[in-house]
Amino acid sequence: MDALASSAAFRPPVLDGSDYAFWKVNMRIPQISTQRKSMPSISVGDNMFSLITNCTYAKDAWDILQKYCEGSKSVRRTKLRMLASKFESLGMKENETIVEYDRRLRDIANKAFSLGDPLSSERLVNKELRSLPERFNFKICAIDESKDTFTLNLED
Repeated sequence: MDALASSAAFRPPVLDGSDYAFWKVNMRIPQISTQRKSMPSISVGDNMFSLITNCTYAKDAWDILQKYCEGSKSVRRTKLRMLASKFESLGMKENETIVEYDRRLRDIANKAFSLGDPLSSERLVNKELRSLPERFNFKICAIDESKDTFTLNLED
């Protein structure tokens, strides 16, 4: 891999205001790596940069971006209620693969996590098992018989 391709692979995601939840999670990953003496980086688009131009500290910029993209506490509560409703009504479509359904389920879980209300593994596993079409009943029974679904995670 040449130097240009290598540097592109490690470029942080740019916040342009369209997918704050994705950006927020990706900005936390470098913070975790700082324990290994690496420097976190941040990248924001021009429209987001204008919001934080006068900030002296990263924490101030983070708070401004979070409030702008996620809204106030009451807005976040409303978003969480909407996600909860979407979660409860979510079901696997007959023509959908498990991978596609799992991706939709995890998308909701990731958004809830970024808004400060993570969904437990137990809740996600039970939701996935309840949402599978009848053609999976045999497999669901096998999983229930062989595994403790209270300790199972989606990867298992």
